[in-house]
Amino acid sequence: MVVRNTTKALCVLLFLLLAASAASQGKIKPWTQWNQRDAEKILNDSAWSQEIVQATSVILRVRFLSAKPIRQALLRLMELRPSETSPDQIRLAREFVDRKFENSIIVAVSYEMYKNTSSAALGPYFQAFSSAITSSLKNNTYLQVKDARVFLEEYQPPTHDGLGARFVFPRHDVEKLLTNPKNDWLRFYADWPAMTGMQLTINARFRVANFLYEGSLEY
Repeated sequence: MVVRNTTKALCVLLFLLLAASAASQGKIKPWTQWNQRDAEKILNDSAWSQEIVQATSVILRVRFLSAKPIRQALLRLMELRPSETSPDQIRLAREFVDRKFENSIIVAVSYEMYKNTSSAALGPYFQAFSSAITSSLKNNTYLQVKDARVFLEEYQPPTHDGLGARFVFPRHDVEKLLTNPKNDWLRFYADWPAMTGMQLTINARFRVANFLYEGSLEY
């Protein structure tokens, strides 16, 4: 009976995914045809990205870097700005797009000034992101589906690539939770400990059905 019910649930989920996928295919044109506005929307305001304004002075951008559309948008912007990128950068970006994230889910978080805010407002964020380590974040950073949580596996501070800090989670553990069609939201939560000298909490919810892209879930 358990096997039969599980199979039925998976069949229902597959049906819903295929139906939603068919409906969504016409909403996103092929990534090779994206213009700058298309690519920036994927990066900043899409199923795989959110913009969070902190205290009206700093914008946090939360993105599923392991989702192919995010990586395609990054490459597309580079292709649209050939004078700003080298052939080697384009080659590496294409390899990044083709990379398979079979074992991990990566959430990238970057920060920037909001409108005409003074750059001084970024100082505490720079300190918080650069000083954090996996052990200081892992107990309060997770991906959540309903009442179940998958905790942080690895934290990587920001580098010079402009993509922000990386939060790495085990993919298999999250996928097991998403086999239940009732689990329709995936939440990214991160809470910096007091030792960093800054109270910083990130709470972003993403609708799983909107992760559908080219016939499969991307996240």
